[in-house]
Formats: sequence, structure tokens, C-alpha cells
Amino acid sequence: MHTSTPTLLNSPRQVAIIGAGMVGSAVAFACLNRSVVSELLVNDINKIGLGQVLDLEDAAFFSSAKVRHASLQDCGQADIIVMTAGYNNGPGESRDTLIHRNELILKDVLGRMQPIKSSAIFIMVANPVNILTYMAQKLTGLPPSQVFGSGTYLDTIRLRNTIRKTLDVSDASIQAYVIGDHGDQQVALWSSATVGGQPLLSFPEFEHMNTSKIAHQCSRKVYSIIEYKGGSSFGIGAIISEVIECINLNKKSVIPLTVYSERYDVCLSLPVVLGVNGIDRIIYPQMDSAEEAALGAYIKSNQAFCINYRQANSAQGPTLVEKSPSLQLISSPVDNIPDSPPSLKKASSFSLLRTSVEPSPSETQRVSALKKPSPFRLFKSPVFRFVRSNKKGSTTAESDMMSSSSEKQPYSAIESSSDSLTVLSPVNVGLC
Repeated sequence: MHTSTPTLLNSPRQVAIIGAGMVGSAVAFACLNRSVVSELLVNDINKIGLGQVLDLEDAAFFSSAKVRHASLQDCGQADIIVMTAGYNNGPGESRDTLIHRNELILKDVLGRMQPIKSSAIFIMVANPVNILTYMAQKLTGLPPSQVFGSGTYLDTIRLRNTIRKTLDVSDASIQAYVIGDHGDQQVALWSSATVGGQPLLSFPEFEHMNTSKIAHQCSRKVYSIIEYKGGSSFGIGAIISEVIECINLNKKSVIPLTVYSERYDVCLSLPVVLGVNGIDRIIYPQMDSAEEAALGAYIKSNQAFCINYRQANSAQGPTLVEKSPSLQLISSPVDNIPDSPPSLKKASSFSLLRTSVEPSPSETQRVSALKKPSPFRLFKSPVFRFVRSNKKGSTTAESDMMSSSSEKQPYSAIESSSDSLTVLSPVNVGLC
């Protein structure tokens, strides 16, 4: 992944942030405070995006940057694109449970962003970051060196903070990395960690310390943050502003980010050299046998997902995940669903079109309670905006649905006595 030495662009540069929730707004604020952008574009499907822009304009008074709300097409022409839009994991919920919901959001965003500027650098922040980075590399059309994720940079900072507090030394003296998964399977590299050139484990403070326990506590820190305040934002905002500065100034810093590794044939977090063109090269760190085994176990599960993803997206038409007399769960790229989906069996009561995400108990109860459905009855869902029936004579109902969708209400399910259904539009939910 070596690149030739580039001619530096004028920096700071134009940066687009997709999603103006907790994470997106924190990234924007950190970029303004550090003056690493010349113009900040913010996009969010919800009105919070407009409010964040108004608020950020006040903060931008103390920098030379301009801030404005922008369309996805405008964002696709920025120098750097930061993707934060997506669902957050709730208390005790693994980041991996977000895959299917955030995949839909990513496909919708990138589909409406095309064509993306060929020299743009795309930074994935939404979770699960390794999987979504892999998807983004397939969907953006950009070289892999220009599409990467935040990876385990934040996890590495958390580990180094623990070391700093234990030894009472400056951050700059510590060389230690967390690699692999930005999640429960992350691997802390104790064996190659050093402080001032001396192996970390040779320090008396660490000779008898339970390093596995420390690594586990670092990996679980985010769950405490979620429990107390609902989500993590300041830390990720700070590191993304640092990543952007590394790009703008061609700093060639070595930091752990999510990249595609030909050696492992997956996207995972590894130390990389980061410059103005994106990823210059990957640095494969030394590991002991236990660390290699832990990373190998994660790579194996990651490879299995990538294979399934490639197979699923090469198939034609929607995949029927589950069938029942009253409920259908459909998982498919929206573009692959034809006007009259042949794989949708005729429903005597209704069909619920979603990803493979399980319906909530309240939705299931509501479905069970429906006895004699009217032609159209909509209820809110975070996945699809609205669904229409192909049944003749449904002009009024469809008009009502179009009106609802224009108000950005994410309607998904339809109770219908018709024989066929059509998915019209997914929702880009700007939650972080």
C-alpha cells in the first residue's frame, strides 16, 4: 500500500461529517477547536443537523472555519468525509449487534452521495467499525488506502492512559497498542509495549499485575460511559480531529486504524502510517503466541462475515430470513427488491419489511392483536420510511404515506390485505 510522495494540498481542508448526533457533533467541535478544517459540512436527516450547525457557527467564531449544512451530494465532494451516522449500542449491548441496521444506513448514504470525489478520504466511525469499513470500501469506489476506520485508536488511548497513571509518565513516552477489534475481541499487545525504550512488563509496577484484567477493564470502559451518560463522544471526537490533522499536515504518524489487510483478507485495526493520501503502509506489530492466538480467533470470525457478505450481495433479489403466517422478515439491499417481490409470500394480514433485526416485543404484540386489517395502517419503525401496496385503488392511502415520509417519519411496516408490496425508501437515521 505504498504511495508516492504527494504535493500537499492547502490545509486545513474541507471536511464533511455525516450524522450530527453525539459523535458527529463532538467531531465537529473538536475540529473547530483545533483549527484543522477550513470548511465544515454537516449532514443529518433530522432537524438536529440544522441546530448543530447554528450552534457550531458560534464556536467557529474563534477559528477561521466556515460551517454549513450540506446535502449528501455536496458532502461527497469534500476532501475528507467522516461517517458517524448510525445506531448506537445500548447499555450492555455489543457493537456487533448493530451490523444490519447500520448497513442499511451506510448503503442509503453512499448511494445518495455518489459520485464521490476520487481524491476524497473516507473515515468510518460508526460501529461495528471494521465491518462497516469493509462495506464502505466496496461501496464508495475509492481505493482501500483512502477508506479506513477509527479502529482501535480510542482503545489504544485508554490503555495508554492506564499505563500513564500507573507509572506517572507522559503519554509521549509510551508505545503500546490495542489491535484487531474495536470491541470485545480487541487484543492489547503487552509483549511489545515499551516506556522510554524499556519493555513495559519489566517495570516493577507491572511485574505482578494482572494485565488481562487491565485489558478487559479498558475494553469495557465504554459500557460504563453508556450507562452513565448514554454514549461516548468526547474521546472519539478528539481522536478523529487528530486523524484529520495527520492527513492535512502529512504527519506520517503511526496510529492504529481499521484498514484492509491483504495478509488476513479482512478489515481490522492495525498500526498504520497516515499521511495526506490516507494509509501509506501497514506496520504489523510483534506479538507473543497468546496475542497471535487471540488475534487469529477474531480474524477467523471476521473472515466468515466477509465471505457471507460477499455472497449475500452477489445474490439476486431479497433473502427471506424468516417466514410465519403473520410475520415476514426481509433482509436485502433496497435496490435489489423489485416492484413485485417474487419471494414475498402472499400475506393474509400484513408483511413487515425490515432487516434481519428482530422486531421489538411491542411490535410483535401489536401484530398479534391485528384481527381485521384495514387496507393501510402504518406504524413507526427505524428501518424503512414507508411501504406501499401494488393493489389498485390505493391512491389515497399512498398519498397519506408520501405525506408522512416527507415529514421524515421513519415508517416501515404496513398492515395490508393486498397480495404484493413494494419497498420505496430506506431511512438514513442520523443517530450516533
